[in-house]
Amino acid sequence: MTRKRFVALVAAILFAAHAQSACADTVRLLVGYPAGSSADIVARILADALKNDFPATSFVVENKPGADGAIAAREALNSTPDGTMFLLLNNGALGSVFETLSYDPLAFSPVAYLGDFEPPWIVVRDSSPWKSVDDLFAHAKKHPEALNFASGNNIGDRCFARLVGRGLDIVRVKYPGEPRAFPDLLAGRVDAMCSIRTASLPHVKSGTLRVLLSHSAASALAMPRPLFGLAGPPGLSPAVASRMAHAVQRILRNEEIAKKLRPLGFEPRPGNQTQLESIMRQEVVDIAEERRALDARAKTAK
Repeated sequence: MTRKRFVALVAAILFAAHAQSACADTVRLLVGYPAGSSADIVARILADALKNDFPATSFVVENKPGADGAIAAREALNSTPDGTMFLLLNNGALGSVFETLSYDPLAFSPVAYLGDFEPPWIVVRDSSPWKSVDDLFAHAKKHPEALNFASGNNIGDRCFARLVGRGLDIVRVKYPGEPRAFPDLLAGRVDAMCSIRTASLPHVKSGTLRVLLSHSAASALAMPRPLFGLAGPPGLSPAVASRMAHAVQRILRNEEIAKKLRPLGFEPRPGNQTQLESIMRQEVVDIAEERRALDARAKTAK
């Protein structure tokens, strides 16, 4: 065997070993929401299942709540790309219609698309006079700035922006999370809210909140879906990303795993690095369009 062939063989063996291990003794999964949240539960189900593919690795979920996922995102971007940390990437990490990010949301190393939650819906208290989105639109257009619209997260802000983009002159009332908004919505201190379904479903089932449906094309709304992907720091090794992506996709195709995720309102949609990158880019474009709708209203109001 020539020296050149020997070096090539050693390199191939080391590369294969690295790709097979793909993980250190401990791998952190950063989640931008508190323990017990839907995002946290998704991450813990994933972390537990990953042990089958990486039996020598301990997967630890670390909650870094705040700024709708942007705090966890910043930490992920500043981490060493050595395969010891991955981020449960969400919409909030990719942009906000009211805040400018201090980082490039497309700088992450895409690993795998995980799936998404059902689109949010607009809810009002049961005693509200509005029975449909059409009723809400008509009231908002007849009474500018009279309708108070609660928002508890990034998705709520984006729904608000889309409503403004449809010509509604409504007032945003910001809350640090949807649970904090429900008491005011139920008491009538705010009029409506675009809510993630799993958050408001208990109130809908109890009859204290009503879901508004669209009965005409004029009021039909394409709401942003809360989504999740797995990403690493910039510069993550393609071998590590690929090995993790294959493991994650296998896990999400497992029907037993899907049965644990679907009660949360989460639909597994296993995708590769390229698919996640495409979704990330589209989200950034959508958020920019929503910000332009708000900017246009602000200029009109001056």
